[in-house]
Amino acid sequence: MKFGIWIVALVCAAPAFAAPDWTRARIVQLDPEKARVTPQHQRIRSIRMDAMEPVR
Repeated sequence: MKFGIWIVALVCAAPAFAAPDWTRARIVQLDPEKARVTPQHQRIRSIRMDAMEPVR
């Protein structure tokens, strides 16, 4: 019975360990008063977000 529980737990946890979408980013602005960080990053495919370039 305990072996069956371990199998079910591992099968249910498997999607959580699927390959995450790694994105290269660099912090370009840090605002500690508002607890805000502005990154410059490449395109994020999993949420269909275009690359974020710094505003000049």
